[in-house]
Amino acid sequence: DRYFKKDGECQKASTKAECGTGNYKECKWKEYTDDEGDRCEFNSDNIWKLIVGDVDGDHLISIMSSCGTQSSEAACGGIEKDIDFFGLKYPEKSKVKTTLGFANIDSMDKSKAEELQKAVADAVGGDVKADEVVIKGVQFPVESKIELSTSKSDIDKDRAGFETKFKTGLAADLGVLPSDIVIKDIKESSRRRRGLLSSHVQVDFEVDGAPDAVRAKALASQVQSGGGLSNLKTDTGATPTIPAGTTPSYELRVEVEPMTSYPDGVATMLNTATITMDGQTAKVENEAKVEKNTAVVSAANGAFSVAVAFLAAIAGVAFLA
Repeated sequence: DRYFKKDGECQKASTKAECGTGNYKECKWKEYTDDEGDRCEFNSDNIWKLIVGDVDGDHLISIMSSCGTQSSEAACGGIEKDIDFFGLKYPEKSKVKTTLGFANIDSMDKSKAEELQKAVADAVGGDVKADEVVIKGVQFPVESKIELSTSKSDIDKDRAGFETKFKTGLAADLGVLPSDIVIKDIKESSRRRRGLLSSHVQVDFEVDGAPDAVRAKALASQVQSGGGLSNLKTDTGATPTIPAGTTPSYELRVEVEPMTSYPDGVATMLNTATITMDGQTAKVENEAKVEKNTAVVSAANGAFSVAVAFLAAIAGVAFLA
């Protein structure tokens, strides 16, 4: 729709001289041999601007133009372009990424996000600004454990196969995706029955993907009941039970990405900083990683080709829409 609207505006230019200038600067004069005659049309190169914005669109057009002028494979392979748009916008800065967990928080809204942005900026200091701390990946994962009537030695014969069956079965019982099930530990768990010890294993796991505390509580309740784990039993060939005293728990988990000119120092600070939101102190879920803006790719690079092909496909869809 946006393309055809732009094209309609371009066609208001009646002469070649005015096409491509002034109000028609995004247009291009096209000459046709059919009966329709020559006319001013929207320059299809500018469709990248409609897809990724003016700044990044200009970068893509520049990249593709440079690549397209090379006359041989060797010359093409020698062309390099910086396509890290974050780096182009913030040439002196890099991203630092980590995930924080908060217990006893049931929601995440704008005010909490702003509080967290400020808390991160205050904790690491330096040139990190609160409004430049990206908050994303908000979820409420549920942690629990299940015992299965099998031995660890049997599982270890095909650990990968067991984990696949466990995830598939439990996911079907809980109504989530197998990829949402994260196995954190598998250990022996002997149980006494009728005076005899029987071999069991305890699987500590996490269910990711709950978008809010309401869904997390529902998942926790399903796990706690343990009565509807028929798919898990069928897939693993073992009887599942919930260990006595087990209470599934959940937390708020959120990804934070401050940007800084001193990424290594900020990463170190993030790993040890005390960050508080809504009265709760964060637990650092994983070690902070630096994503530097030094990505330079060759025009012949496979990743670049895939990226351009993907964007071209989007452009094709947009053009035909």
